[in-house]
Amino acid sequence: MVVATHPSPGINQENGMITTLRLAKLSVLLGLIAFASACVVEPREGYWDRDHNRYYHEHGWHGCGPGDNYGR
Repeated sequence: MVVATHPSPGINQENGMITTLRLAKLSVLLGLIAFASACVVEPREGYWDRDHNRYYHEHGWHGCGPGDNYGR
């Protein structure tokens, strides 16, 4: 007579919970990496920052003065 043995339900539930926790941790880590990489994007050429009265030109911020062609 052959008796089939099956793992107990508790072991499968524990493995599923561990997998779910790992997936959640990796998702949070991936989200943080995506958020951090989005924060280092350089502004486009000629971008005018209205709140600080400055514009972005040649990889740097420049203040807007009275005779400035870029400042608005």
